[in-house]
Amino acid sequence: MLDSASVNFNPILRILGKKLYHVPMRPTAVFAVAASILATAVLSGCSTDPKAALVGNYQGDPKSLKVGQSLGPMEKMVKDMVSKMSLKLSADGTFALTTGAQAIKGKWDLAEDTVNLAPDAGAGAPGMKLKVSSDKQILTLESDQGGVKASVGLKKTG
Repeated sequence: MLDSASVNFNPILRILGKKLYHVPMRPTAVFAVAASILATAVLSGCSTDPKAALVGNYQGDPKSLKVGQSLGPMEKMVKDMVSKMSLKLSADGTFALTTGAQAIKGKWDLAEDTVNLAPDAGAGAPGMKLKVSSDKQILTLESDQGGVKASVGLKKTG
């Protein structure tokens, strides 16, 4: 039964021929509902772990390759190697890096805007630092070996 307090404010409901009813609420009930919604929004925004946003799979991006000197005829081979690079950062703090022929496992951590990779003992690989982009979608590995600077990006794929 419809009464004069019914309200027709949703066009979709009007099309369906249904009406919404005004439900009177005491001011304290309105305040309690509003406070709980606000608290949920604030707490969900504050509880995000910066590492959680980085967990996932990354793939080497050949277009991001920058080298301080010409690679000449080796450029295609190096870009192919970069395209085969993959990195998995797991929530438990472990990583798996594949560079085509080599697979490296170890632990990872985040310090400000840098992901630190610490390979397991016996992996025969040095530790690595990757810069995190502001949108947390690209990790950039930079190196300076023998006076030649190079960098390559790994894009998040999932």
